[in-house]
Amino acid sequence: MSLEIKIKVGVLVQKKNKLLLIKELDASRKQHYWNIIKGTFEPARDKNLFAAARRECLEEVGIKVNLKGMLNVFYLKKRGYALFQFNFLGEAKNDPKLASKREQKGRGENITEFRWFSRKNINKLKKTEFMNSRTFVTVKGWASKKSGVNLNILNFLKRG
Repeated sequence: MSLEIKIKVGVLVQKKNKLLLIKELDASRKQHYWNIIKGTFEPARDKNLFAAARRECLEEVGIKVNLKGMLNVFYLKKRGYALFQFNFLGEAKNDPKLASKREQKGRGENITEFRWFSRKNINKLKKTEFMNSRTFVTVKGWASKKSGVNLNILNFLKRG
């Protein structure tokens, strides 16, 4: 039995030592949770994972980013498919702005707010306040200053 492979990208957007989180609806639980900016890599649309990460930042909060590194990669085997999620660290180049409800609905999103968090405030958040355990682990890793992988290694791997 072969599995379909889905590739996701996530971006932890930071500015002045603070992290941007979005509050997003989890339709199955009918509640809003803190999340990172993330979405699906679309091969027909995205040149590579970096392009997908930048696109998601623009779509979800209208922000342009300089990607600085990769924090982690998650692999999950779900019913009928395998999911790989690549989480990047990005530096904000402008201030965020929520897309209109109409735009969000067209993309299947429901983001009600965004907020900048200090490391101290991140550490006050409970696991139950996050969209899922992947988000929790990634954000808490950022708060504890765990280093990521320099993007130059990814460029080398791409060429090699």
